[in-house]
Amino acid sequence: HGVDACSLPEDISGVDVVVFNFPHLGDVAADCHSPDSDHVRRHRSLIAHFLSSARRCLSAGGEARVTLCGEQPSLWHLREAAGRAGFDEKTSYPPGEVALFSQGRLAALKAQQPQAAWSCRRKWRNGSLGFVHWASQYGYEHRRHESE
Repeated sequence: HGVDACSLPEDISGVDVVVFNFPHLGDVAADCHSPDSDHVRRHRSLIAHFLSSARRCLSAGGEARVTLCGEQPSLWHLREAAGRAGFDEKTSYPPGEVALFSQGRLAALKAQQPQAAWSCRRKWRNGSLGFVHWASQYGYEHRRHESE
């Protein structure tokens, strides 16, 4: 869509909610789970710059929402970056709590059984077919990026 999440346009202001779902730089390093890796440091920077940029766009009381999975929130220091950008944590769902994902705005949606057509549209670099993401039952579709 041509939007740089780390440098949101200066002329956008008064927004109630800015959302960054599953932010990722597209590279997957062998040491991507190591807290001292370049991979983790780059993602910490991505999160920090996004939150700083989002802060400028928000109205008073506005929210920045970041969706991460697994150990990403702790590895990428989400809470620390949010605090530095002036945010207070409002809601957090523990990793793997899929049932909690369906609460709130998604509560009115009916979960469906995964369909073969929901899998990724292309093959991965290693030739394997894509997977059906657990959140696809709520309308989520994994969008591929340049490095995949």
